[in-house]
Amino acid sequence: MNFRPGEVLSLARRWAQELLQCSPMSLRATKQAVLAGLDKSVADALAAEGSLPAIRALLASADAVEGPKAFAEKRSPNWLGR
Repeated sequence: MNFRPGEVLSLARRWAQELLQCSPMSLRATKQAVLAGLDKSVADALAAEGSLPAIRALLASADAVEGPKAFAEKRSPNWLGR
């Protein structure tokens, strides 16, 4: 891909703004899953993701309820981080 001068920075800022809309717990869980899976096959990484602390915490959190609820109600989520 070829980008014009300044375009990469603009795209990076747009991507960062999208990430800031996500649950901090989901970002933490995603980062942990990616790092844990770097030396595994996709199948092994997917099989092991349920044992990762950040994923277990996310799935047991109020944020796991808030995300789908906000989507169903067509509103922005109010992430609690717990």
